[in-house]
Amino acid sequence: MNFKPVPSKEFAIVWEIRPEEAYGALFEFGMEQRIALRRTWRAMRGAPLPSFFKLKQFRKVPVVVSLHPALARTFILPFRLARKKGEGPIQPENFQAMLRDFLAKTTFEMRRIAGEDLGVEELDAILLDARLTRVLADGLEVREDRPFEGRRIEGFLQVTMTTRAVFHDLHDLLHSGRELFFTERGPAALAFLGRHAQGPLKFLDLEPQGGWYFRFDPDAEEVIKKTRFRWSSDELPAALAAAWGISKKTADAAYAMFVRGGFSSRANRFAAKLFAPIEDGFDKALAKTKASGSIYLRSIQPLPFHMPAKRGEAELSELPLGALLERSGITWDLKAGAAAAAPESIPIFTSFLEYYYHRGDPRGHKMLTRHIHWISV
Repeated sequence: MNFKPVPSKEFAIVWEIRPEEAYGALFEFGMEQRIALRRTWRAMRGAPLPSFFKLKQFRKVPVVVSLHPALARTFILPFRLARKKGEGPIQPENFQAMLRDFLAKTTFEMRRIAGEDLGVEELDAILLDARLTRVLADGLEVREDRPFEGRRIEGFLQVTMTTRAVFHDLHDLLHSGRELFFTERGPAALAFLGRHAQGPLKFLDLEPQGGWYFRFDPDAEEVIKKTRFRWSSDELPAALAAAWGISKKTADAAYAMFVRGGFSSRANRFAAKLFAPIEDGFDKALAKTKASGSIYLRSIQPLPFHMPAKRGEAELSELPLGALLERSGITWDLKAGAAAAAPESIPIFTSFLEYYYHRGDPRGHKMLTRHIHWISV
């Protein structure tokens, strides 16, 4: 019997679509669970992949399409199907038809919610991807695509919706013939955390002018909850600029010095008093999300308090990306490990890791997922 050789190293592209631009990264990984970041680049929204991907070694490289929270809405839909008494096993093609009917019944409501969340008309909320993530037959997990003999079939579909504009931007990639994997960066972080922790998981993703609070609860009907976090960390250096009459660039540098502990005791007391109402605004925004307990946080702008931090009913801590990967036996290339620690880079790495884990997961039901995706869109 001939076996197909296992490649010593593989590549994957992460193509993150942001409101104003696209950000790309090329990852290399191998059999030794070693991951390296080989290249990054920025591009305009809708731009094609760089020309070097036309080289022979990159022509069939999979692309992980990671969507910014402002451009995507992820649903995890629990489904329950029943096989009538006396009927034969449910064949994969019949199971696909059942899931297609299930999606058809839920798409209208998903479009309504996604349209409200993304600020577009319902008809401009497009179903981009539907992925089968888990299947159980009579309570036992099914790990391969085969006829279902159980009476009660249950599972989860992960559905990603986006705007018509983003769908148009991805047109060439969707028809490129490459293997594609879709995700939203907040749920990607939750998926990573879900491999290392049980129960409800919470993640606060902050940018300088706002953010999103994600909650994953496997025991809830709405498995992923997403809430806008209306607080701007840009107000922190802006307060210094207004108080001292300095430029934004100088205020940013001064704020960075404050966070590093570089202010004198007198200047530190002044800044702490200046930032107090802004911190209070953060706490109020956190309270509006009804967040409590342990919450992982990513913030591009350093916050004026040390982490981990107790804020109201919430206990904030940074996303422990490196520590959890070491526990998993994954080795980072030195440069890739340093890049992963940067708050701006974390979405790129968690999106790649969701694909990395999924590709080797027998619960992924890749053949069924492939058919479901093209049926649904």
